[in-house]
Amino acid sequence: MPVPGVCGLLVPGVGCVNGCRFCATSHFFGRTYSPFYATGEALYRQACAINQKLGCNEFFVMDENFLKDRERAMGLLAAMERDGRAFTFGVFSSTEAIEAFGVDNMVRLGVFFVWLGAESRTETYEKNRGRDLKGLIKKLRDHGIAVLVSGILLLEHHRPENIWEDIDFICGLEADLTQFMLFTAMPGTQLYEQVARQGLLSRELPFEEWHGQKYQNWRHPHFAPGDAPRLVDEAFRAEFDRNSSSIYRMADTALRGWRTLEDGPADPWLAKRKAQLKARAAEMRIVVPCMRRFAHDDLERKRVEALRDRYVRELGPLTLRERGLAAAARVLSEAHALRVRLGGGTTQPKPTVTRYRQGAVKEDQSGRVPAVAPSEGRAAVRLIPPPHDAACRVPEKPADPAELRAP
Repeated sequence: MPVPGVCGLLVPGVGCVNGCRFCATSHFFGRTYSPFYATGEALYRQACAINQKLGCNEFFVMDENFLKDRERAMGLLAAMERDGRAFTFGVFSSTEAIEAFGVDNMVRLGVFFVWLGAESRTETYEKNRGRDLKGLIKKLRDHGIAVLVSGILLLEHHRPENIWEDIDFICGLEADLTQFMLFTAMPGTQLYEQVARQGLLSRELPFEEWHGQKYQNWRHPHFAPGDAPRLVDEAFRAEFDRNSSSIYRMADTALRGWRTLEDGPADPWLAKRKAQLKARAAEMRIVVPCMRRFAHDDLERKRVEALRDRYVRELGPLTLRERGLAAAARVLSEAHALRVRLGGGTTQPKPTVTRYRQGAVKEDQSGRVPAVAPSEGRAAVRLIPPPHDAACRVPEKPADPAELRAP
């Protein structure tokens, strides 16, 4: 069903110093971090500019490990508190960066979603070593922050007899959303160099299949090629059966977060965040009847019924407007269910294509560069302004594209 609202996109910088050996983006930028916006103030001004143009207060932050730069994130928070503008953010971040920044600060900053890599119980990487991931994820959800956790399948230490230990570990973290990805050797990474050197790279696999969701692009000595798609499907199914739908979990997280702030200390800024969490919970509540109607088993149905009762106790009965929205959501979900039964359940968003003529234009007197984009089948020109802040810069030495060339 359609989700109302507009979400802006912020790109504070590129790269990551953690440099996990499988990470293509980290290696592409030389396992370093290059900020486009070096200060929280500069990033805040960019968020204000996007807000003025799009009318959005919610942003997804496209940055490998946004909270790693604690000073910049705290500067962003200080600027928002100074001007009373309570933007909200979805971010990527690592466990060690989250712990260093602090969950309470994330609440004040307005983080409503975080993607973190758990990877494996055994192959932990420095970012997770010795840390209580399950406890951290629970604390994040208790504060209204939805968590997407990622795990890796067919790591080198995996065997048919132990891979389910890692799958169970990832499921047991009880995040709002879970991603399982195959241990994929992308060009330019240490992992790629290693498996190529060992002669394990599956060069016969088309490059477009190197997405990590079906086939492994190198030959694992303990698994047949057909095991990969089966394990991916079984892992996602096990997580779904154990933890129920992600929309249920996110509705639970929103209500838990509101309750935490409701019981917390009086603070004018946190009052803004509490109101935002209450609004998010009320929005999620509208689809609770749909969750119950389409629950995939009795366990999920019982969980949804318990959540429905908690919403009534915490927020009171549905208002007339909310009942109308819930009824509309039910109609849309029933229509989609019928479409699925008739064999047309696949949803394919309409692609957006932007074409650029490189070298064909020059900057105008304002310093703006025309970019060519299609408009109703014809080329339309829009002007892209240059960065107007000295803190906004591009990497001095971009990675060589040849490093990511298909074999």
